[in-house]
Amino acid sequence: MENIIHMDEKWFNTTSKYKKYYMLPGENDPHRTVQNKNHIGKVMFLSAVGKPMYDDEGNIFDGKIGVWPFVRKEQAKRRRGRGTQVTKPIKSLTYERISRNLDELIQNVQNEFDNYDPDTLNRVFLTLQGCLVEVMKDGGNKYKIPHIDKDRLQA
Repeated sequence: MENIIHMDEKWFNTTSKYKKYYMLPGENDPHRTVQNKNHIGKVMFLSAVGKPMYDDEGNIFDGKIGVWPFVRKEQAKRRRGRGTQVTKPIKSLTYERISRNLDELIQNVQNEFDNYDPDTLNRVFLTLQGCLVEVMKDGGNKYKIPHIDKDRLQA
């Protein structure tokens, strides 16, 4: 378990199709930059994490290796002015932050990744290790997630 790196991809939408806003009287409606509610921008991210590790002095490798968006920068052809750099998804989280465009979405996902708690990531790896042990015992994937004292194992 010490030398495993998990990589996964995830799609994120820049905004939700149906969004509720509670406005004060006289407050302007928020500006949405999508042309149509059925054509909301989305970006794929690749993330890589490993098991957090501690040394004798208490220094930590937090387990976070990186998160990368699948986007490209290109010159704008119209609207924003010719020659302006725009971010485009390469075609093929976070739900708590509002993104108005692809650049904000990329920054929000990077911030969420940077702020992810290493102790939580360590607990994920402890659960994974318990699941792998159960699979080796019984074979197949008809196992129950074992109840282990993660606080004791983290110490």
